[in-house]
Amino acid sequence: MSDVADVEASVRLYIDSWHRGEADGMSRSLHDQLVKRRVDPETDSGSGNLSEVTKGQMVEYTAAGGGADPSAPVEVVVDDVEGDIASARVGTPHYLDYLHLVRTTDGWQIVNDLFRRRTA
Repeated sequence: MSDVADVEASVRLYIDSWHRGEADGMSRSLHDQLVKRRVDPETDSGSGNLSEVTKGQMVEYTAAGGGADPSAPVEVVVDDVEGDIASARVGTPHYLDYLHLVRTTDGWQIVNDLFRRRTA
């Protein structure tokens, strides 16, 4: 597969694992040094305060049921691949994630994730 296809496959593993509650797939898609952030809805009033989630927490949340929505529509866009780094976006009805990935000996893994919850 091409790098773009490999990056897309890693992003799909991440979001599909979330929706299906598959902790093993979530763990494989995330780098050990993952930093996942979002504007903290509890404290933000335009201040830009961020809340953080680690790889361990994401794996735990996924094992506990994750997004529990395996039929949710998913859109993955690979924005750029340059050598051993890439950027991509994944959108669902519930979330929008901006991702940075790195190529490792285990394949492409998400190392940074800035996301927001979508409102209905």
